[in-house]
Amino acid sequence: MKTILLILTLLALPVVSEINPIYYKKAQEKSPFHLIIGVTHVERGFCFFCSNQNITVSAVIQEIIKMPESGNLHWKKGDKISIQYKHARPMKGRTGPGPIPILQSGQSRDAFLYFDQKQNCFRPSAGGYSFEKLIPITK
Repeated sequence: MKTILLILTLLALPVVSEINPIYYKKAQEKSPFHLIIGVTHVERGFCFFCSNQNITVSAVIQEIIKMPESGNLHWKKGDKISIQYKHARPMKGRTGPGPIPILQSGQSRDAFLYFDQKQNCFRPSAGGYSFEKLIPITK
């Protein structure tokens, strides 16, 4: 009886798991752009009882840490940019990668991005760590 009770208790606990930070660090390092941005405006798409919300961030480049040297994509400090992505609301018992956070106006953040030429906007390239400082990994 105690065994059955223990099993039922364990099954009732919410299961939440996050990806190992080493994979986020690799995604950050592979990101074509690493910028420091100042968030000027955040627009949230209408979302009533939905799991994904469209987010559009207007920002100003405060610093360019990494940018592709080739191609016709050129930005400089002070340029205004648009970042678009979906924010997935975590569901109870959900496992997997963390959601990309919703930024707030007035924030200054690291941004790991790629440029979507078809939509003419930037998109996050390191999942839930797209707007975090480069992850230090110690072995």
